[in-house]
This record gives sequence, structure tokens and C-alpha cells, in this order.
Amino acid sequence: MFCESSKVSIVLEKGLNGRYIDILLVEDNPGDARRIELMLESADIAYRLNTAVSLQATFSHLNQNPVQIVLLDLTLPDSSGIETVRNLRAAHPWTPIVVLTGLEDEQIIAEAATAGAHDYLVKHDLTAANLHRVLRYALERHFQEDQLRESQLAYRRQARELNLLNRIISTASASNNEAKIMRDTCLELAQFYGTLRTVIMLNEHQDSLLTVVAEYHQPHL
Repeated sequence: MFCESSKVSIVLEKGLNGRYIDILLVEDNPGDARRIELMLESADIAYRLNTAVSLQATFSHLNQNPVQIVLLDLTLPDSSGIETVRNLRAAHPWTPIVVLTGLEDEQIIAEAATAGAHDYLVKHDLTAANLHRVLRYALERHFQEDQLRESQLAYRRQARELNLLNRIISTASASNNEAKIMRDTCLELAQFYGTLRTVIMLNEHQDSLLTVVAEYHQPHL
């Protein structure tokens, strides 16, 4: 946990991979938007702030310009309440969301968390320190989720590759025909990796050229 926290602190101070942290502020109240902008300036964060005033504008921006964090007001001209979080989360499931709310309503906060928000900020209690803390927490949680997601993907791929290997071994054990074993192995590899052409080549002697022992071409659709 200490290493992750340290990494997040460096990101906040120096930006992400040497660049700015892209923050999307979704707020239709110019006064609130300006107050948050001033707090970001005083929080010593390497950031680049983008703004949107509606959920539709948010989708348009994120579709073309992914960001690291979204600060999301729950009351927008085209969306309000928890549905705003649900809709944004459904469209961009891996983008951290920090909810901006006018009241510290425990039910709304709990529903927002259930809908996928990483954290929340109450506008009338908002300070630069609180904003920095929440951004730091959201980034830390996002990093942890990314690592977990990558580990799960790697595990699933390893499981699929192990299953492939078991199928190849099973096929080889059931036949004494080396040419057929090689052809079946080619087919398995082609189907697994989705390749148009798969070739198995052997080098029987160190000083000899590679010899094609099996080849599979994906039929043209």
C-alpha cells in the first residue's frame, strides 16, 4: 500500500508519465466550476482541466479525449441524480468518477458508490485539501483496479493457453501419425491465436535449414 500511495503522490505532483493529469469537470454552474478551478491551482497538482456542462457533452469529450478522473455534478441540464453516475459508468466503466453534491445526503452518497463512483465531495464543505485528498484516493483506487484487471486478464490467458497445451498433448497421445499430429497442432494454434497462416518448422540438425513440417491457411471469407 505504501508503494502505491507513493506512486500516486508522485503522479499528482509531477503528472502522469511526465504529463499532466487530465481532469474533466462536469459542472453547469460557472461559479462552482471556477471555485474548483482555483482550488486545483492552489493544490500544487500537475493537471490539465477540461470542462463540460452536460452529460451529452461529457460523452462527446470522453469519446475523443480520455481522462484520468471525472468530477461529476449530479444535477445537469440533461441528467440528474444517481442515473447520471450509472449512465457515465456504463459508457466509460474504467474512468474514475468523483461525485459533486450540494448536500451531504448519506443515501445519495451510498447510491453513488453502488453505481460506481469512487468518491464524493460536498460542495459547501469543499476545500483545496479535501479536493487533493479525494483526487489522490481516486487515482490510487484506479491504479489498484487496473492492476487487478491486468492480473485477471493474464490469469485467464494462461488458463486458455494451458487448455490449448492439454488439447495438443491429448491429440498427440491418441495418434502415431506424426504428420496428422502436426496438422492438428497447426489447426489448434490457428484457431487459438486467430492467425491467417500457421506454420510449424523444425531444425533437425544445427547446420541444416528449417523444414516446414505442417502448415495451415485460414480460408478466405
